[in-house]
Amino acid sequence: MKHPAFGRTYTNFRGRITPAQKSALEMYSGLYSCTDSMSLADLVRDGGYKGIGLEIGFGMGVELMRWAEEAPDTLIVGIELYKPGIGSLFANLARQCIENVRVMEAPGQLVLNEFSDNSVQEIRIFFPDPWPKKKHAKRRLIQDDFVVQLERVLIGGGILHIATDWEPYARRIEDCFKIIDGLRILSDASALAERKNRYRGVPTKFEKRGMDLKHEVFDFIFVKRGA
Repeated sequence: MKHPAFGRTYTNFRGRITPAQKSALEMYSGLYSCTDSMSLADLVRDGGYKGIGLEIGFGMGVELMRWAEEAPDTLIVGIELYKPGIGSLFANLARQCIENVRVMEAPGQLVLNEFSDNSVQEIRIFFPDPWPKKKHAKRRLIQDDFVVQLERVLIGGGILHIATDWEPYARRIEDCFKIIDGLRILSDASALAERKNRYRGVPTKFEKRGMDLKHEVFDFIFVKRGA
């Protein structure tokens, strides 16, 4: 799937879906799926939520579900293309009776383009695909135009947290954010450690894989100026 606004090709990672995941998609899509940002704004207002938290590329949804449990007064929105992960998340949300989650099944770049300025409290992007081969680098999620969108949708004082265990990607992420004046990196070691522990006390699947391979984990945490 190619979108002219970005000039990139997006792959819908369907994967091998289990009967349970397929069943959850069929049963709970009406409850947890969302197709547009205007519906989210209505949900925030009608549900009495204090704002929106966004996780882009949530995989199997383990971290997103933990976030929703820890922040019941926030509408947690997950963006993902991986159907087995979406199905697994739906099943777990229904099992735990968690209501403050909505999922948008679309490329993150296109979804962000729909959000209004200053409309999201926090954005998390944990271990996006590094596309390590040089010829595939253009497929990476974190690009200059995407970073501009991230800064645009965050409220003043909003948090952006990106983690990767691929050093070349980490360096590229650093370069991307050099062009953004509206985001201030939290470089204080104690503040960084405090936030990292609060956000990811348990390693994610991909973080654990990186640790097993002896990769260093790079956490980038930014605050939008203007709070």
